[in-house]
Amino acid sequence: MEHLKFLKTLQKELRNNRYIIRFMIIRKKCSRGLGRQLALQLALGNYVIFFDGDSLYDSDLLAIILKLYYQKFKGKVLLINEPGFYGIFPKDIAIRVGFRNLNYAEDIDFLTRLLRSYSNLTYSLPLSLSQNEDVKRDREKRYARGIKYVYRIIRNYVDRAISYGLIPRNSIILFRQMYNLSIIETIVLSLINIIIIYLMYAKIKPIINKEPNFIFVDKIFLERILDPTELGIEAYPVSSFVKEIISFSTKEIYFIPKNVLVKVINMIKNKL
Repeated sequence: MEHLKFLKTLQKELRNNRYIIRFMIIRKKCSRGLGRQLALQLALGNYVIFFDGDSLYDSDLLAIILKLYYQKFKGKVLLINEPGFYGIFPKDIAIRVGFRNLNYAEDIDFLTRLLRSYSNLTYSLPLSLSQNEDVKRDREKRYARGIKYVYRIIRNYVDRAISYGLIPRNSIILFRQMYNLSIIETIVLSLINIIIIYLMYAKIKPIINKEPNFIFVDKIFLERILDPTELGIEAYPVSSFVKEIISFSTKEIYFIPKNVLVKVINMIKNKL
């Protein structure tokens, strides 16, 4: 009830804001992926931006990026912050890619399929536009309890596997290289992954992303990275992902082509 009261108050305030032409709050019981798809289909404009409810955004930087987009990138996809989901999308492109019925990592799944088809129209800015709100409780317990909660956690794991392409070989790469786990831990987690994916949810095999997203997205993202200072953004916060590349503190750099890594380091090493 408290959540509904907050939504009604928010809707009333936004309707009285002269800068907002139309604002709707729609509640529908469905997966997060279908929720995004519904919002996408109902959007009235030619361009869309997706915002997460548990993230805090820099409104001043967003205003600068919006102005920049209409000046230089209109009709293209402009990604912001890490190899991540925040960005500005032409609605027709977003509709053609679409969101699948996933309850977890649906944004990563969307992004990877977008890059496969429209990498020539996609550019990336290494900016920190937002930060996640610190949520100490298990947010999934807001939606389910007991056996339904267990089912939801299992489904989230499966959806994550679909999105990140966690077929056996890829899961070994993920657990061993990115998470820096021991060989024993890697084998155990990979076996669990194989059991869940291929025995309990064999039907998802045809729709799983064949290439691990954390490799695929990084390559595409960094190949088309932009220098914010060349676009007139003089002072800006660099995304945490790029900082990790500079300090060599992440295993993800192993999957980045050397020429791309050199390009990124040369571009921002004097700006940190």
